[in-house]
Amino acid sequence: MAALRPRTQITVQSALNLTAPSGPGVIAMIGTAQWGSMDTVVSIDNMSQAINNFKDDIDETTNSSLTLIKGLDLAFNNGASSIKCIRINDGDSTSSTLVLQAGSTDVITLWGKYEGTYGDNVSATITANAVTAANRDISITDGINTETYSNDGVGYTSNTNIITAVNAGSSLVACDLETDDFLVDALSQSNLAGGDNGENSLIASDWTTAMDNLLNNEDYDLLCIPGNSVDSFQTTVVGKLVTRASAEDKFSQFITGISKDETVATAKARTASGMRLSVVAPNVKHTHRITGNEEILDGSYLGCAYAALIAKNWPEVSATHKVLNVGGLSILESSGTEYYNNTDQNGLLNARIVPITKIGGSLMPSRAVTRYSDVTAVYYEENIVSILDYIKAQVILLLNGYIGKPNLERVRTVIAKNVDGILEGDKREEIVASYRATQVVVATSPDTITVTMSILPTFAINFIDVTLTIESS
Repeated sequence: MAALRPRTQITVQSALNLTAPSGPGVIAMIGTAQWGSMDTVVSIDNMSQAINNFKDDIDETTNSSLTLIKGLDLAFNNGASSIKCIRINDGDSTSSTLVLQAGSTDVITLWGKYEGTYGDNVSATITANAVTAANRDISITDGINTETYSNDGVGYTSNTNIITAVNAGSSLVACDLETDDFLVDALSQSNLAGGDNGENSLIASDWTTAMDNLLNNEDYDLLCIPGNSVDSFQTTVVGKLVTRASAEDKFSQFITGISKDETVATAKARTASGMRLSVVAPNVKHTHRITGNEEILDGSYLGCAYAALIAKNWPEVSATHKVLNVGGLSILESSGTEYYNNTDQNGLLNARIVPITKIGGSLMPSRAVTRYSDVTAVYYEENIVSILDYIKAQVILLLNGYIGKPNLERVRTVIAKNVDGILEGDKREEIVASYRATQVVVATSPDTITVTMSILPTFAINFIDVTLTIESS
């Protein structure tokens, strides 16, 4: 069937190198947490917002398999400024509950506002009102924030009124009415219980469904999925990003890493590939935010830190030899090996994997590359792919405004000048080294135009040749 939907299509030929204006990149991150909206895109600008939305991983044993807060912590510590987060679950997440009674009759059920174990920290206290002892006041707290409901000091005469007040004002619980025949009894502080984060049995489709249903039409530049470093999964994710780019004109890259204690040989044998994929190595040391204990996380978490480094310098400045702010690296935990030697770095780069190691006393990516199959192609360089994505999105935004306009020479001339105006701005920002005048012509059918750009991006400095001349005195 012929495609009839009007759209702007860009074909990138090997002779075209494309760039775009700079600005902080947007990261999308999918993970698990013990609190917060489920299956919803939540925009986070800093770690304080992250904790407010998803809560800190208070118990490192109970919450060891939660991923979102750790990924966000690594990203924001490395300069991320805009992250679109999605909390997912394996299908069995539940809210904590507490049933309030009158005598032996259940009258009100309190639910954690969100599914997850953080609700087990929430407690409720029911007291007799100080003015009218037959009435009730209720207090809800998570140990940090306390919510008090007293009906302006006179208390509540019915369970319905209590529920109405709490449901309208609480950020910690929601209430269901069991019966209003008997007013709830006074109750000393009691905790909700039975919350489940739904993070223990995730399968690949739990992440990819979030991509399909929630991120497909969102604008983001880099995708991070902390906690999954499986090679086959990386192939699946990249395939979805490629399809999304061609079908929806939405462009992004998947930044991830290798598995825990994965050897160089195993890493080099990974099959996931493409210009929309960057894989970092090795693993990362992370200090638990509450206990202060050090934990070693797989390379997908190191990818969160690396993605932030890319986003901070988006899109034209390469992350090559930029300082990474992490607690340390780990190649093999049992031996304490931390850093790749020069041979390992070169071997990983030849396998199109980003080695991160100690360079001049700091932790840095040796070279920011993609998993593009040809190490001699421009798309081997991660920042060139970033530039390419950025300019495509920018040009499509411009050209979509001309769909439906008359296909006349004067209109095509305006289009060419507008594209050149964008490129001239890029040149002033030293993103584009040079460009040729854009050509806009009628294509093979009278309702189609062809826009041809030729652009030289400002490439990163990867090699420096030093010549020493020795002269006799």
